[in-house]
Amino acid sequence: MLAAADPATGGREVTVVSLLDAAASGLEQAQGGDAEVTAAIQRTLAQSYRALGLLDPALANAEAAFKRVSAGPANARAAAALVLGEIRLVRGEADQALPLLTEARTVYAADPGSALERAAADNLLGELHSQAGRFAQAERHYADAIASVRAKLPANAPRLAELLDNLAVARGRAGKLADAEDLHTQSLAIFRAAHGERHPHTAHALFNLANVREMRDDFAGADSAYRQAEDIQRQVLGDTHPDLAQTLASHTFMLNRAGRTADALQRGREAVAAADALTPPTR
Repeated sequence: MLAAADPATGGREVTVVSLLDAAASGLEQAQGGDAEVTAAIQRTLAQSYRALGLLDPALANAEAAFKRVSAGPANARAAAALVLGEIRLVRGEADQALPLLTEARTVYAADPGSALERAAADNLLGELHSQAGRFAQAERHYADAIASVRAKLPANAPRLAELLDNLAVARGRAGKLADAEDLHTQSLAIFRAAHGERHPHTAHALFNLANVREMRDDFAGADSAYRQAEDIQRQVLGDTHPDLAQTLASHTFMLNRAGRTADALQRGREAVAAADALTPPTR
């Protein structure tokens, strides 16, 4: 039986990572049990490590989950392939990610009840092809993911907004800037409807919109979107959050490109102050 670390006995030394490590170790030592259940726990551990940026233990758990169900039911194998493929992609191992994500998509495409899982696979395949500069393939996968989500979820579902943003990025990379701006605008409207104005996702959507407007040399429109994003991030995330530092830095470069030197210097000082607050002083 899997035993978790006990925070009550671990005192202040117990961390999220130590809890994950204890759970992973318990799984490795466990004998018997339901393979699909154990694989599902390993997938969850892999995703938790991935969210913390710990890609080596994420990969180890994802590989263990995939191996555990390699001869099992198709849907269990597809679920493990999807997680392993995502972690491979995040690690920059696109060649190894591609067959895993393709396998997952193929299985889910044959099951009408797995439309959202297929959308997840299409989204990751879109990202993979977009990173490789294969924009037509990326757009097809993103479009399929959007169609699947629209068929299953409400029109203001944040997941739809995320997919529209991803398609917008691919079209922007392909030089289709007007299309990209339209998609970012649609995404922003959905995030506002779902989360309201004062939310990190709304701020991020404004940041993306500002970027594409800057690429189109619409400096006034970009300036407005950057300022809105900064206001939200200051209120919701605080003056020392890395998202604010990134927005301020991008805004600085935009203002400099627009010839607004004094404004660029002011934003630059704010960006440096935010970045310095994130960096522990050296001794």
